[in-house]
Amino acid sequence: MKQNNVKNKMQSVFSKFAKNDYAKYPFLKEAAKYLKIPDLTIEDLTNPELEEILKRAEERVEEAILYTRVSRKPEKADNEISSYPIAIILATATKSSFIQKRYALAEAKQTFEDLKDEPKEKILAFAQNFEWKLAVNINNEIPYEFALHFADYLRNTTHLREKKWKLVNRILSNANVYLTRNETARLLSEEVLRYIEKRLEIKELPNLPPKIMETAEKIKNLSVEKIGKSEMEGFPKTIIQTAFPPCIKTLYEAISAGRH
Repeated sequence: MKQNNVKNKMQSVFSKFAKNDYAKYPFLKEAAKYLKIPDLTIEDLTNPELEEILKRAEERVEEAILYTRVSRKPEKADNEISSYPIAIILATATKSSFIQKRYALAEAKQTFEDLKDEPKEKILAFAQNFEWKLAVNINNEIPYEFALHFADYLRNTTHLREKKWKLVNRILSNANVYLTRNETARLLSEEVLRYIEKRLEIKELPNLPPKIMETAEKIKNLSVEKIGKSEMEGFPKTIIQTAFPPCIKTLYEAISAGRH
C-alpha cells in the first residue's frame, strides 16, 4: 500500500515539459500546440512564412540519411517543432522505404541520446505520453532505477536480439520488469521508432506542391550519392535468371533438375 502511495505521488509531480523540451521531442502529443500553423494544410507548405521551417525539415531528413541522427536546436524551438511534421511529409514524398526507415531510426536514436540524460520525472512524463506503466523503483533490494509493466516491456523488445533483453534474463516482480536509466531510454526510443514509422505509412499521397516534390527528389538523389542505389533498394523482389553468371546458371539448372 505504501509503495502505491509513493508511485501515485511520483506521478502527480511530473515535470511539465517546456517549449525547448518539445523542440527535442516534437512527436509528443503536447508539442502540437506550439506549431507555427496549427492546422497545417498541403497548400500551407508553399507559404513564404514557412520557408525557414521547410529548409529545416529538409535538413532533418538529410541528417538522417548522412548520420543516422537528427540534430536538436532548442534555441529555435518554433522551427524545430514545426519542421517535424513537414519532415514526415518530405520523407513520405520520396516514396523510398529506405529513406522513411532511416528517418524514423535517426529520430529514435537521437531520442535515446537525449532521454538518458533527462531527470527521472521527465522520463516518467515521456513514458506517460505513450501510456506506459512506468514508475521509479523504490525497492532498495533491487538495484535498478525504473520498474516497467511487463506488457510494455515485451512490446518494445520484440526486435532486440541481445540476450539481456530476453524476459528470462530480467528481474520480474509484481508484473514489473526492472530497468536501468539507459535501458529505459533505449526501450522508449523503440516506442518512438514504431510511432514515427506508423506516421510514415501513407499509402496514397495527396497532390503535393511542385516545390515539395522537387525537395523530395533532391533528398532521393542525396541518398543515392551517399548510400548507393543497391543498398537503398535492397534485394530484388523477383529473380531474373538471365542475369545469372554462367556458373550460377549451371548450378541453378542442376538444382532445378533434381541433380546433386
